[in-house]
Amino acid sequence: MVRSTRGEDSIAGEQEWGRNAAPRFREYAAQIREFADRERDVRIRARLLAIAEQYDALAAHLEQNPEADEANPDEEP
Repeated sequence: MVRSTRGEDSIAGEQEWGRNAAPRFREYAAQIREFADRERDVRIRARLLAIAEQYDALAAHLEQNPEADEANPDEEP
């Protein structure tokens, strides 16, 4: 069953965005690493690096599974 509160225009926009998500996630990871490099608090730095790793892992997943890049997040498995 598909549950969505979004209109058709919104879904089409998300699908367009999703086609280029992996490179964008890699860019986010790089930006977050830059923040981490400037962070003095060890715990915050570690959390930022963990988030950057998650973005890289998501990008890698999307690169290996291009069909996942276009999946509708509102669909139930």
